Amino acid sequence: MRDARPLDSLAGVDLAPAHFGPLGRVFMADPGIPPEVPATARAAACLLLDIFAGARPARHLERGATAEVTAKVAIRTALMLERRDGRAQWARARFAGPAFGSTAIHAAGAGAYEATILFHDGRRVRACAMRLEYRRLRWTITELELG
Repeated sequence: MRDARPLDSLAGVDLAPAHFGPLGRVFMADPGIPPEVPATARAAACLLLDIFAGARPARHLERGATAEVTAKVAIRTALMLERRDGRAQWARARFAGPAFGSTAIHAAGAGAYEATILFHDGRRVRACAMRLEYRRLRWTITELELG
């Protein structure tokens, strides 16, 4: 049965789809994928949400991403904040953290993996695709696409 309440009366109601949760499901195409790859991808998704919400600066991504990815995130964040008139996002007051849907990991080459993540950011479901490469003893985001 449909909920007949108007949208403005749904404030405070969790609008995340029922199959989303704190961990979601992980699909790995190859059983040899290191467990830190999905963990790194999810941590990066959480960091991106904080950056886009205005809670952290884009430079916090520098340690785990290439300069090109960091610049891309900084530009997108500036556009999002401009659209919101510089206000920090709703995130701190109403949103405790993302609810993850599925995370899919595929090998993309020697020491490189591609991850796609679905998550609910408190307002809508988002998709994130990233390429992770093992460089200088850490996983680094070398490509990033957000939807």
